Amino acid sequence: MNAKLEEASPQVRERLAFIDFFAYFLGKVGRKELSERFGISAPVATRDFRLYNEIAPDNLVYRPSERAYFKSDNFSLMTKLSVDKCLSTLTDGFGDFECIEQQLKISESSRLGKPDLNTVAAITRAIHTKSAIEVTYFSTTSGESRRIIVPHTLVDTGMRWHARSYCRKDNAFKDFVVNRIISVDNYHAGLTKEKEQKINDDDWLKTIDLDLRPHPNLKNKTKAVELDYGMKDGKLIVNSRLATASYLLSGWNVDCTEDKAEKGKQFHLYLHNSNEIFDQYKSKLFIKN
Repeated sequence: MNAKLEEASPQVRERLAFIDFFAYFLGKVGRKELSERFGISAPVATRDFRLYNEIAPDNLVYRPSERAYFKSDNFSLMTKLSVDKCLSTLTDGFGDFECIEQQLKISESSRLGKPDLNTVAAITRAIHTKSAIEVTYFSTTSGESRRIIVPHTLVDTGMRWHARSYCRKDNAFKDFVVNRIISVDNYHAGLTKEKEQKINDDDWLKTIDLDLRPHPNLKNKTKAVELDYGMKDGKLIVNSRLATASYLLSGWNVDCTEDKAEKGKQFHLYLHNSNEIFDQYKSKLFIKN
């Protein structure tokens, strides 16, 4: 550990870790964010940035016009970060602070594998700065390819992390599995266009009501399922984004067949309004009815 960092009080170390985290995952950080998070005065925040720059002189570049420090190309994390803790912080906020959740939109829904931290950071910086990034991606349908994407949200499906993004190769909003991003080749891949912004992602903005009920195969065990899911009057209405509905239905093992035909013991729920949902949105869902 750096001697100056080791000599700092626990309170100062926490503030330095905040600067490190914000710069790495959001691309920039300023006195305003530090002061609001910790309730400190501007002079104290200035001293913290001065100390941070003494410990890690190559990490930040100050831009007077924006009154903020930006992550440099030579940035190296000053603090040790674990993937699990970072993803938790990005989801829930830094400590009791919710600024990250407000600035960086993340949608929650055991994952197959932990994503690479550098890849996650490149995506979150692109989200926060509304930038495009060039990536090498492996698709199950088309194999390995290079493409430019404009991510707007990190999505936790419960199994793995996805980056909801506009794909310039396919000219459409799609989900990219973070673990399948082999490399981020160009962070500054150009300015984004209006059509690439989240406000134009219709499947993300559209919400649907999923009417979930205990599977009839459970027979006398339906009461337990009602209690498990906090059902009222024997049903649970879940309002879901259309873009993420398939992940919810698949992750919860919901029987979406028209006649409740699934026989497996893992099916505790069925989609009561299956006909309505699939009549309108079948092309948007990757599960079958």
